[in-house]
Amino acid sequence: MAVALVAGLAVPADAASNPTRCGLVGPQRAGSTNPSAVGIWWEGGDGATWRVWRNGRAIATVANNGPGWYVDTGAAPGTRASYSVEAVGASGSRRACGRTRVGGTAEAAAAPVSNAGLSERGVVLPFWNVRADNLEATFAELDAIKALGATSVSLLPTWYSPNQFSSRIARRPGVTPSDAVVGAVIDAAHQRGLKVTLKPHIDLDNRVPRLFVKPLKPRKWFRNYRRVINRYADIAARHNVERLTIGSELGTTLRWR
Repeated sequence: MAVALVAGLAVPADAASNPTRCGLVGPQRAGSTNPSAVGIWWEGGDGATWRVWRNGRAIATVANNGPGWYVDTGAAPGTRASYSVEAVGASGSRRACGRTRVGGTAEAAAAPVSNAGLSERGVVLPFWNVRADNLEATFAELDAIKALGATSVSLLPTWYSPNQFSSRIARRPGVTPSDAVVGAVIDAAHQRGLKVTLKPHIDLDNRVPRLFVKPLKPRKWFRNYRRVINRYADIAARHNVERLTIGSELGTTLRWR
């Protein structure tokens, strides 16, 4: 589950000894991958080392360059936990980040999904900077993937959002492939006897993992997200893609949609 950085905010010169802001994301509902995981995020100065506290006890020391995050999986399900963060060796006091009830008892776990009949030997092709004028290089990569003995390839066209709190989702010029290029690569994979998984991603410009998306305007975010996913659903249908995979951005959305 969940943590986050905050982008585009001014950080005071003394932030290394006094986090300007911190908070919690999570925990997940029971039935999720880590129902008891709580994410702690904070802003601070560059070069600081941070100590994370739970219920008055230090649980982790995190060295990072500026803003940071930590995922706590050690709290007992069904309990309440208070978190805070401080800069190690600084004179400033700990900054309280919040209190939350740890998950694990809210609802029954989802039934396991059977993978019977889905055994494949697959390779992921990240799909960055693929353009109409350099498709031959991508086709050569597909040849190499086939030569490895793979039976499938996953294509990951990526769109971008400024940070986990933003609702804006857009192509990145020169990075996000055009629809025509995506279709051409799908067709080329099929011509080589490879099954295709199309897996669109939304990455964040501030490099926070997409799992931690938590927009301030959820309805607007979902409208924009739906447009992107529908675009690739249409491409998948036109080019007979075997599998369309979505949702790696939705780790926290059960709690805020």
